[in-house]
Amino acid sequence: MQNADVYAILPDDESKQLTDRLERLWNEEVQDAKKKNRKPRLRNAFIKFLGFPFLFLSSLALLEEGMKILAPLLISRLISFFSPKSGLSKTDAYITALGLCLVVVTETTIHAPNFFALARFGLALRIAAGSLVYRKALRLSHSSLSLTTTGQIVNLMTSDIQPLEMVLFLHHLWIGPLVVVVVAILCWYEIGLAALPGVFLFVLLVPLQGYMGRHFARLRTKTAALSDQRIKFMNEIISGMRVIKMYTWEKPFAQLVAEIRRRETKTVKFASFFRAINGALYLCAIALINLLVFSTYVVTGRALNAEVLFFVVGLFMAIRTSFITFFGNGVMYLKQASVSEKRLQKFFELEERDFNISPELNGFDSRTDTPSLQLTNITAYWDQVRKQSNLVIAKSSLQGNQ
Repeated sequence: MQNADVYAILPDDESKQLTDRLERLWNEEVQDAKKKNRKPRLRNAFIKFLGFPFLFLSSLALLEEGMKILAPLLISRLISFFSPKSGLSKTDAYITALGLCLVVVTETTIHAPNFFALARFGLALRIAAGSLVYRKALRLSHSSLSLTTTGQIVNLMTSDIQPLEMVLFLHHLWIGPLVVVVVAILCWYEIGLAALPGVFLFVLLVPLQGYMGRHFARLRTKTAALSDQRIKFMNEIISGMRVIKMYTWEKPFAQLVAEIRRRETKTVKFASFFRAINGALYLCAIALINLLVFSTYVVTGRALNAEVLFFVVGLFMAIRTSFITFFGNGVMYLKQASVSEKRLQKFFELEERDFNISPELNGFDSRTDTPSLQLTNITAYWDQVRKQSNLVIAKSSLQGNQ
């Protein structure tokens, strides 16, 4: 495979255009903060970068969740047609079946394009943030270089920008609770007090997700600091490798690196432990809720039939992905992105060099303007002098300070 075999990217997805846009928004945020005498916030630039199109996609996600809730209603109505005492006519049954087909088609049609568009927004934000870190690193002043390290810059461009890509879960931070409220109301009208245990467990998941989100933020902060320390230490080891080899210090330095890595992997294991809890909730929460709800329903002396069973189970299954998985991931990645945003903002606020570019050179266009200085076939040496060739001076001669 060659470069020509790869499709050209869209102009809107080019890294230069995305980075220019994010940089302009960040500079505007800095200027606005100075006028209002407040501290600039990088998150405001991120929000403006995503813009209204990203907010519009929330309506599609809400419509998709609405289709998931509407499907159990139609299934329950269609099942009631086959009961001996059904009051549903054959025509109504056909209309209900047609409506169910339309609901499934609509949900399927919306899901993939909406998910792709959200993922594209996240990828654009990640690319823009990473490229902006690279630009900032090239413009850092000597005093700013003493406040950061190469390891920290590498960590910013690799680990810290990754949570920014998960903005596709942000909409479910408000869609998930809203769907739970709607499902709770529908279950109340269908099974009455028996819905209370299920609603209670769903409400209990909200503070649990928030608790795990705070722990994710703490672990992310600790992991980032340890990663910066490890990369910095490895750069110093590589730079002084001759001295280390000469004094045979390989084992002591290897132990130091192993200790830092052990502490780093320990925090990563804790983060994986909380992710496993979130995954376990996805698998067992609905089964536990169904057990409590239907046990309460039967204990109260009511008969359980297929119509009620498919209706309630369908509603709980409809909100399982939206609330337990997407809402949980939204809380987790929001906390991680908050930590990354603070680290990125601290880096972007570092002092830059003053290049002192002449106005004539700043507006220079190599395609149309005459060059101010042109060197052709030049060979330069540190330790010896060679004859220079093809030196061209512009029409306006260069003058030095007198």
